[in-house]
Amino acid sequence: GRVASMLAANRPVAGLLLLSYPLHAPGRQPTWEERTEHWPRITCPVLLLSGESDPFADIALLRRAVNRLSDATLMTYPGVGHGLTPVLEQALDAISSFVRENT
Repeated sequence: GRVASMLAANRPVAGLLLLSYPLHAPGRQPTWEERTEHWPRITCPVLLLSGESDPFADIALLRRAVNRLSDATLMTYPGVGHGLTPVLEQALDAISSFVRENT
């Protein structure tokens, strides 16, 4: 996700899907700003799906970081950590809708 977001910040793309974005390493929350400094340059629609218990993305910081994107939707899943397997069907439905709306 991070590499894809860096690409989208430098090249036009139709849309960007970020699953369990690694906002920071566990216990290293202050790095979130550095890891999202390129986000304001992303102009395409962005869908972020994240577990609310992901050790790689403190949910309060992720909600704050999403404000750096001009066209973003953040969907979170309570009780879910890093990876969306426990909510796979819901995630796939959200992804499918996002692709339909942006193609």
